[in-house]
Amino acid sequence: LNAAQVNTMVAHRTVLRLALISAKRQLNKHTISLGMNQKRGTAVVWLIQANIQAKKAVTVDKHVAILRVAECGDFNVEEAKRVADRFGTLMHSDLPSFDICEDELDELPSRLPRRASPIGISDLHTVHPVSINESKAKSKKHFTFSKTTIIVCIVLTLILLILLIALPILIYKNFHDCQPSTCASPSSSPPVSSKLLNFLMPSLYYISVKVYMPTFSFAKAEDDIQILFEGNVTILMHCFTSTNVIYLHAVGLNFATSNVKLTEAGRGNEVEIVKMEIHPKQQMIRFDTKWSLNAGSDYVLAILYKGTVSKQQQPGLYYISYAESAQTKYILATKSSKTSARRWFPCFDEPHMKAKFQVDLSLSAGMKGISNGQEIREEQLGHCIILIKEAEFIFNVVQQALGEETFTNSYTLKNAADFDISVSSNAENKGASILRMMYNIVGFDVFQKVMSTFIQKSTNGNTSYNEFFNILSEISQSHSMTDEWKQKSWNASQIIIPWIEQSSYPLVTVIRNYEDGMVQFKQSRFHMADKYDFGIGRWNIPVVFQHGPAKSPVPKAPYNYVLANVDMLAFCRIQYDEANWQLIQMQLTVQHDLISIKSRAQLLDDAFALAKVGKLNYALALDLTKYLPQENAYLPWLTASRHMSFFYDLLHATKYENQIKKFLIHIYEPIYHRLGFETSSKESLNLQELRSLIWKHACKFDLAHCIQTAKNLYTQYEQSCAESKSSGLCNIIPISLRQTVYCTSIAEAGSSQEWTFLWRKFVEEEDVHEKRSLLIGLSCTKNAMLLNNLLEKALGGVEMNAEVVSTIFHHISMHNVGNGMLWDFTIRNWDALLKKFNNSSVLNSVVQAATRSFKTRKRLEALEMFLSSKVDVGTSRFIFKQQLEITRENIAWLEQYKDDVLLWIKHNVPDSSQFSIYN
Repeated sequence: LNAAQVNTMVAHRTVLRLALISAKRQLNKHTISLGMNQKRGTAVVWLIQANIQAKKAVTVDKHVAILRVAECGDFNVEEAKRVADRFGTLMHSDLPSFDICEDELDELPSRLPRRASPIGISDLHTVHPVSINESKAKSKKHFTFSKTTIIVCIVLTLILLILLIALPILIYKNFHDCQPSTCASPSSSPPVSSKLLNFLMPSLYYISVKVYMPTFSFAKAEDDIQILFEGNVTILMHCFTSTNVIYLHAVGLNFATSNVKLTEAGRGNEVEIVKMEIHPKQQMIRFDTKWSLNAGSDYVLAILYKGTVSKQQQPGLYYISYAESAQTKYILATKSSKTSARRWFPCFDEPHMKAKFQVDLSLSAGMKGISNGQEIREEQLGHCIILIKEAEFIFNVVQQALGEETFTNSYTLKNAADFDISVSSNAENKGASILRMMYNIVGFDVFQKVMSTFIQKSTNGNTSYNEFFNILSEISQSHSMTDEWKQKSWNASQIIIPWIEQSSYPLVTVIRNYEDGMVQFKQSRFHMADKYDFGIGRWNIPVVFQHGPAKSPVPKAPYNYVLANVDMLAFCRIQYDEANWQLIQMQLTVQHDLISIKSRAQLLDDAFALAKVGKLNYALALDLTKYLPQENAYLPWLTASRHMSFFYDLLHATKYENQIKKFLIHIYEPIYHRLGFETSSKESLNLQELRSLIWKHACKFDLAHCIQTAKNLYTQYEQSCAESKSSGLCNIIPISLRQTVYCTSIAEAGSSQEWTFLWRKFVEEEDVHEKRSLLIGLSCTKNAMLLNNLLEKALGGVEMNAEVVSTIFHHISMHNVGNGMLWDFTIRNWDALLKKFNNSSVLNSVVQAATRSFKTRKRLEALEMFLSSKVDVGTSRFIFKQQLEITRENIAWLEQYKDDVLLWIKHNVPDSSQFSIYN
């Protein structure tokens, strides 16, 4: 028998066990090349005898690298060592050996990994069989040699011995010490594009990955952890165009030419690879072959490589740490979406180059692997495992994850750039609005038929926006539009396409003639920054307008307001003349519920957005807030709170802070008292969200009653949960108000005792939702020493997961003491932050939090100086530039509009609120 394939796996057993299949014949000789797993594990060896495939599984304990088959034939241990060394497998001569010979042969479970290929197993061999010397022949033969022949033979023998000794050493060293700088130098002539040509197309990947996971039986700083992995990828590919160059995507992986093998599938003819080049900028690796590959032929490319496991949800193969029962534990996972597969195995990483995968994963004992690689039943539940942090397991997060999974696998976009755009937050919001607009134009029946037809045609394939528009055009022209639009000949795709292909969105200006009752609509491109010139755009905009308390086709009376884009059916902003804004404000003040909730939210949002860019007087926008004390709906308050927080963020920590607080308390106090803090199980979700929103802002704006109530609730919480380890079980504070109560009480605490108590609860708490609320409360302290202590723990401590860093930074930046020290802490610890979070969204969150309060020229100069100092900012350069631009906009707003806002407050807000209990 010859060993044809060797693969290493992990098992949890410690008992030696042997199972052979198809062993009906006499077992005379064995040649076994066994890869060593330095941890407890299982080695699986495929044996081929004649045309019969046999499997043997051996479970070993501790360090076992050599197997001896006793009384079953000869076995050359030294030869096995040399073979193992040849393929980069570590062998130790002092390791124990086992005698294995069984009369009874048990069948292995069917789930053992198998290497299968439609071309043939021989094409996928990565370990070559080694022959053992046959028995000496009984008969003897005599030969006569000349002296010259003997000398030549001796010289050739010496040369052969030198090569046999030197080559294995070089191969071994090359595989184990391979670095990009020594294995393949970056090419001086990189490819023009980072996209692969369609000369070669993959059809099957066989990926074998072995992760060297250390034993984490003790707490260890994450900076000291380095997890390595080895991989072996075999790619079956078809050649469409003859070429002698192979390009693959690969990032951060180490390999050498000697560990790459290319063969012609089916025939086994090896194609020599004469050169290998790495192109880091294009994230590619290039292989040059000795002769051109034949168009129409299949080839098998096998590559051995090494890599390092990334940290904290970075692309590729990464690990996450978490604490359980005072012990740090670790999870390994892969992130291959968009262009991240190349970070853990070399591949054709283009959206349209789809292929089947067979993955083999080897882990240390005690680790558990989870995959959906084996189909259990016909029902298709998903193409990948979607991991969502329990703290964020809410509907909008789930739908976003499912949406990204759908675009990645089921309906993959042909262009990778399109995928990046499609999963961005702006595209998700804009896309949903455009689909909603299309639904209202074409109606339910047409919309449903368009979506179902598109899904059926695109499932498990590659698609594009044009294919969707073609289906929309075909179906919409064969059906009539909804009754509201009356135009049966419209092509719906021509209506929608401008919304996709043009940047930004339109501003519709409503121009009224109050004498004859005529209304004109004009459109222009809306953008928040005038310095960007996007050119003139044109959209097909469906407009539904209303005047008075009901919808009407043409407004007649001059004293009736005109309200365009009712219920935000079109994705645009609306601008009115001053008189119409005043009529709308009067209607809101007298009877606001005659205007729908969505329209009330849109009016607030449009008014303050237009005022921010100078297209509307701030007095008209602020006049709309006069009705807010009567408002009880969540959506208008959510919109208003976003714009009120903008005022507060720019004017607090200035000499105008008391004036802006007076205005905000005047708005929020009436509804704060109407809602109270007592909740009911019968309350709607919107009401719970509204109470949480109002409490958060009322306490933030220093409403005295809110602060005192929060402190009283916190005192009761300390008393009831003093002995309990679970803060959630003993807590009397309503769940929706806990973040506000914790934050307010810690901010107003007179000593560090309250903070210490809350920290102890955070460490003991296991519920992720409650743990996050406690963490937010800890971030609200005004004690600079405690804040610095919390930041140090987040950066280098083992008490908390690194994922909470963004939460800590964000909430520390929300108050004066925190945002005053956050930038200095960030600059002082920038190297540590970059080392720990580069290529991670956490680093971007840190930068945004550290600079969110920048609104002075002194801060602007500090930020510019940091960027000009040539400090390595990693992948956060774009965020730094974005924050630099926001800082300039904040300075410009204060110079242009601050006085207008303060003047309106002076004339419209009384010195003491009539609703206040404490004033």
